Amino acid sequence: MSKEVLYDDKDVTIREDCVIIKCYFFPIGTSKKITYDKVQRVEMRNFAWKGKMWGMSATEWGYWMPGDMNRWDYDKFIAVYTESSITPSFTCKDMDNAYQILTRQLAKFR
Repeated sequence: MSKEVLYDDKDVTIREDCVIIKCYFFPIGTSKKITYDKVQRVEMRNFAWKGKMWGMSATEWGYWMPGDMNRWDYDKFIAVYTESSITPSFTCKDMDNAYQILTRQLAKFR
């Protein structure tokens, strides 16, 4: 059964049951689906350096960024903390809205 989509753009889909980070896995560009029961917390962070188009940079060590040719258009990114030592992270068109939706959805699963 498909869950309602709460936010969607070219970079991320936020559904009632999960967040899907698009173009996540290098080099094939497939998506990463993270269900809320796996999420410890979400955080909006400022970029120290946003030049990396895919993967981790030395300044954002531990935060994995999906492929995004427009990353330099953003000053912040959203980190989705799980039990992994690598934190899935993303930028999107409406960062504030996406962050609020994620925070609300995560609270429902607590």
